[in-house]
Amino acid sequence: MISQQFFNDHPVVAIAAGSTFSLAATTEGSIFQWGNLSWEERIVRQPERVKGVAGAVKSLAVGGRHCLAVMEDGSLFAWGCNEAGQLGDGTRTLRQEAVRLSLPPPITLTSSRFASLPAAFVSWQQESRLRSR
Repeated sequence: MISQQFFNDHPVVAIAAGSTFSLAATTEGSIFQWGNLSWEERIVRQPERVKGVAGAVKSLAVGGRHCLAVMEDGSLFAWGCNEAGQLGDGTRTLRQEAVRLSLPPPITLTSSRFASLPAAFVSWQQESRLRSR
């Protein structure tokens, strides 16, 4: 169980929950993850900072095994499983640290009852753009 003290020490501005893991963005500009991080084959019982990303977060989204963060400056970061190219970085490489995606702003993530829909949409946009070049 995550202590109340964690949330007192790190006020949350955005949160996203998958079926087995959760994310929280804080006022200090960090993103924390915890739960069953199946893409890393490990369980994280206490929130840990996501590496590779920092700054003011506008919104978070999660897929089945991957995560997305839109920053206030319009940049987009992704991490997690990428075996189907769902991160939208043009590879199929697993990303344990967040990577910045090259997409033109503005970027908006919307939630749906299908947890991976936002990530799948961003990936589809990126693949379409790569194919059209």
